[in-house]
Amino acid sequence: MHHSQDKIRELNPMKFTMTRDHKKRPAATLVSSLRRRTRLLPVLALVMATLAGCATSQTARDRALQERAQARWDALLAGDFDQAYSFLSPGYRSGISVTDFEIIFRTRRVQYTSAEYREHSCDEAICTVKVFVGYKIHRPLTGVTEWTSTSLLEERWINSNGNWWYLPES
Repeated sequence: MHHSQDKIRELNPMKFTMTRDHKKRPAATLVSSLRRRTRLLPVLALVMATLAGCATSQTARDRALQERAQARWDALLAGDFDQAYSFLSPGYRSGISVTDFEIIFRTRRVQYTSAEYREHSCDEAICTVKVFVGYKIHRPLTGVTEWTSTSLLEERWINSNGNWWYLPES
């Protein structure tokens, strides 16, 4: 049988090559297949470049949100209420003064001791940011002077004119 394959090759001007599944196909078919595949390379490169651009701009947007959410908490923990107030949405700030904001925050029984941005998820221009906070509560119960714990808080942030703003629950 081996000799008959050699005769076929001599009679047929097309060369034969082995494929992955060990069936014999003419080399011309392989070249044609390779040409079809290489025609797609510029299209594939364009798609990848477009997706990379989207990922970069999305990453910058995500990074801006993460930085603002953490900066807000850093200001609150440092007692810089003017700075913390500046992260509130303009609409929310129109209904509460910085003095009232500070009074509300200072008179809470909960005292935050740490805060760390964890993650966020977005729906259009509204994002839910998760922040892991440490806190203390002074005299939560009779006989208990202080309660210390941690929690994962969810905050609502909105994007307006390219800026991220914290929007507290009403």
